[in-house]
Amino acid sequence: MIYRLLGVVAVLVGLVAGWFWVLGPLRAAQAGAAEVSYDLRTFMVTPLAIIIGVLLIAGGEKVVGIVHGTPTNAKDWIYRIVMIAVVGGLAWLSWTWFSGQMSALGYSEVQS
Repeated sequence: MIYRLLGVVAVLVGLVAGWFWVLGPLRAAQAGAAEVSYDLRTFMVTPLAIIIGVLLIAGGEKVVGIVHGTPTNAKDWIYRIVMIAVVGGLAWLSWTWFSGQMSALGYSEVQS
C-alpha cells in the first residue's frame, strides 16, 4: 500500500513540475516577457516521475525491484529498457512541442 501512495506522490510531483517549470515559462512567453528561462532537465524529470508513479500505482511493491536496484533477470531488463524508451520519447515529444510553441511566439534564442 505504501508503494501505491508513493506512486500517487510521484505522479503529483511530475504534474507540479510540468505545471510550474514547463508551462510556467510558456505562459511567461505568451504574456510577452522579455526573457524566458527554463531548465532542460525538467523535460526529462516530468515524464519520468509520472511514468514511475503510474507504474507504482499499478504494480505496487513488484515494480520497486524493477525501478530500484539492479535488474536480476531478462524480464526486469526489458521492463527497464521499455520504461527508459517511453520516458525518453515523452521527453523528446514535450521538448519538441515546447520548442515549437516558443518559436511560434518569436523566442528562437531562449535562455536555458
